[in-house]
Amino acid sequence: MPNQCGKAFGFNVITPIKRGRVWQLKAGFRLGRMFPAMVGELIRCSFIYFARWVIIKKPPYLGPPQPRERLHYQYLMFNSNFNGGFSQYFDTFSQVVEVQMNDIWQACQGFPNANPVTPFTEYATTNQYDCDYYYHAYPGATSTDVRSALRLREQLDDFELRFANAEPAVFAEEYSKFLRRIQNNLGSTGFAKTAPDEGTKHPTDGPVAA
Repeated sequence: MPNQCGKAFGFNVITPIKRGRVWQLKAGFRLGRMFPAMVGELIRCSFIYFARWVIIKKPPYLGPPQPRERLHYQYLMFNSNFNGGFSQYFDTFSQVVEVQMNDIWQACQGFPNANPVTPFTEYATTNQYDCDYYYHAYPGATSTDVRSALRLREQLDDFELRFANAEPAVFAEEYSKFLRRIQNNLGSTGFAKTAPDEGTKHPTDGPVAA
């Protein structure tokens, strides 16, 4: 399943940019780099690992026997990695960052607006391209799992330094407090068995993470 590695999915969309609209995309991307708060809501979505938009002027030419191509449009390539169902993913784009999605994709042919979400999802999946190969360093863990593990390790090291030589009664009391304090960081890793969202084209037919 080339688009899936454990709990993570790779998702690629390539859409033609309307003539005369490339400059708008470039200006928008420049503003996004200058003012990261513009995409702050998207960054805070922990189930989205990565999202990137790239303008393709022309496909790379690698030599014979590949034919040279002359495109009628420049293209916008979107790459993303996420865990969870497609409905959650596109609902976030449609409801949380609707304005930003419209600002980007309205420059592309056939874009129906980010809201309502169903036409938007159909547009993205119709223009989706599967990965030839997809790798994830922690296939059994989401980005939230990894961040929780790092916080847990930091607090556990601190607890060890403070109470390694404590009296048994003191250690037991402090350990109980420690468990209550870090319980939200005790996640569960491993491969999820949740079925994909029904009624949506998916990169793979495999399971997705809850």
